[in-house]
Amino acid sequence: MFLNKTTKYALSILAYMAHEPKTLYSAEFLHGELNIPRRYLRQLLTDLSKHEFIISSRGRSGGFQLSKNAEKLSVADVIDSLEGLENYEGCFFGVKNCINDKQCAMHKTWLETREALFKTLHNTSLYDLGKDIVIKF
Repeated sequence: MFLNKTTKYALSILAYMAHEPKTLYSAEFLHGELNIPRRYLRQLLTDLSKHEFIISSRGRSGGFQLSKNAEKLSVADVIDSLEGLENYEGCFFGVKNCINDKQCAMHKTWLETREALFKTLHNTSLYDLGKDIVIKF
């Protein structure tokens, strides 16, 4: 699965925050821990806030924290909000939909694989994603 850079970074940020959900994380701290470029990080934090994954607190002791229980937020929720899961629903070869009477050679295999992938994405929480490792790019 090929996620775009924004989604990869978002998953990294949210998985990092998932293990200390009450902690306020400054953008500078997240930059240092996750090595995400500052400008990109600030825009992404704004986007994650708009999508209601995180909340922000202003001021000297402000920062960002998860807005919901990390065990109830799935990887699929994040991907769908940022780039859409529909991007992965088409044909393996990039055709929007295989023609039913002329399906491509990968149709059945990709359908089964895609369904298993979606199930995994929906069943994997942000907490699960980062419990053993912190994802750095």
